[in-house]
Amino acid sequence: MPQTILIVDDEPSVLAIVEIILNRAGYRVLTSLDPRRALEHCETPGLHVDLLLTDVVMPALDGPQLAGLFRQKSPRTKVLFMTGHAARRGLSTTDIVLRKPFRPSELVETVVRTLAKAASAGAG
Repeated sequence: MPQTILIVDDEPSVLAIVEIILNRAGYRVLTSLDPRRALEHCETPGLHVDLLLTDVVMPALDGPQLAGLFRQKSPRTKVLFMTGHAARRGLSTTDIVLRKPFRPSELVETVVRTLAKAASAGAG
C-alpha cells in the first residue's frame, strides 16, 4: 500500500502541481487548502498520514502551528515544510524545509529522504 501524504497549501496552483508530482511518484495524496480542515484527517478512522507536507506561511493557521496540532493527534506523522520565504518563522533548526520554487525531482527526493529518515529513526 502506498504511503499517504497530506499536502496543505493555501495556493491552489501549488497544491495542484505538488499533488500531480507526488501522485506520479506513487504516493497516495490528500490535499487541503485550509489548514484547519486538514486536521480532520487525523480523526478519519483507518487513515494514517505518513507525511504532512505543509506551506509555512498561511492565513489563520501557519504551517508550524498546524504541524504542532497534527503531531499531537498523530505523533507518528512526519512533517516536511515548504516555503518561498527566506525567514524560518516558527521553525526549529531540525525542521526539514523545502524552498519554493523547487524542481519536481527535488520535491520527490526530499519526500523520500524525509520518510526514510523517519523509518531509520524508528528502527533504532
